[in-house]
Amino acid sequence: MKKTGLILFLVATVFLTARFATTVDRETVTQFLKDYKIIASKPDIYYSYDRISKTYPWGLIAKKDDVYFMTDPDGNKINERGFQKIGSFNDYGLAEVENSEGMVGLINTAGELIADTAYYDINPFGEDELAIVEVLIPYDSSGSGDSQQVSYKGREGLISTAGELVVEPEYFNITYREDVALYHINYYYYGEKLGSRNSLFSATDGWLENSTYDSIGKFENGVAVVTKDGLDGLIDTKAETIIPPMYNNVFEASEGLLRVDNTDDQSAFFDIEGNIVIPFRDYRIPTHFKHGISIVLSPDSNFSRRKAALMDRTGEMLTDYIYDDFEPFNHYEDIDRVLTMAGPHGSRFNGLIDTAGNYVVAPKYSDIEYDKAGYFRTVTFVFSEERNTPTKKF
Repeated sequence: MKKTGLILFLVATVFLTARFATTVDRETVTQFLKDYKIIASKPDIYYSYDRISKTYPWGLIAKKDDVYFMTDPDGNKINERGFQKIGSFNDYGLAEVENSEGMVGLINTAGELIADTAYYDINPFGEDELAIVEVLIPYDSSGSGDSQQVSYKGREGLISTAGELVVEPEYFNITYREDVALYHINYYYYGEKLGSRNSLFSATDGWLENSTYDSIGKFENGVAVVTKDGLDGLIDTKAETIIPPMYNNVFEASEGLLRVDNTDDQSAFFDIEGNIVIPFRDYRIPTHFKHGISIVLSPDSNFSRRKAALMDRTGEMLTDYIYDDFEPFNHYEDIDRVLTMAGPHGSRFNGLIDTAGNYVVAPKYSDIEYDKAGYFRTVTFVFSEERNTPTKKF
């Protein structure tokens, strides 16, 4: 309360002095207010800028004549080159700067331009102290030499917090896979080359040897499906080969097992270490394991005539090929059972079977649907004797 009264007294004193004394000028009054900390005291050089946009412990971002500069705490310029924009400084003490043509670079808190304004875009830096950068490369898109039409294509690379290019910006696309801390680098746009090339880059190990493939799938449980020359294989996060790329298909793991199809249309199951758990056999199109069961089709099955059986994780056939094709098993919480709909081969009726292949609901329904209320709803189609058309009966 006393401090507020003192301030009011000083303001009133200054006002009266300025009102009745002709010898007191504006600068004297301003300095008086600064001395008593009624208004902030700033170096005079601060007032030479059009705008102070940001303040930091080490200095300011200031605007003068439509360009931005960095200054020290006293307001003195520490970079003579002005920019259209100076962004916020990140945890690494770097900020993105933009020139009059919209190209960006990097500047540090000392005002040093560590990466020139030669990039179309610079992504945020990650914990590995790398960032994806993009440049624009001109090319003739006219398709003929008569009239040249210049277009631009983007190419990406990697830059460090020191401003050094770790990977030259000459690749079509770079994606950071956070779950395995690897950069997936795609070499070519499909319209420029026949085929594609994909590799892996590590911030700690650099380019991973033997990691160049036509495609690299998503890493699951530390492994990824890869394709080379049209054939599939499996690699780990170090690009070490787990399964050589020599198979028609390698599918993602389900319950720890991967289905593998060879060039003779046979299927097997491997574990994620590359060991064969269930050898190649002549059954057709086995499903991924779910609740420990795979549904397999007989070798003589086709699209119009299917015979299915159940197989466990060891490769043991739990049933003969006695069912029509059916969907994978599901766990129904309301009854705490794992079931699926199935029917005898050649029959148009279905029931519900358990993972041992036993019917828990007899196969005498055209369709069985699970109701959200926790019930199975059965549907039977019967034919009218007069019209020979199907009608529904519940």
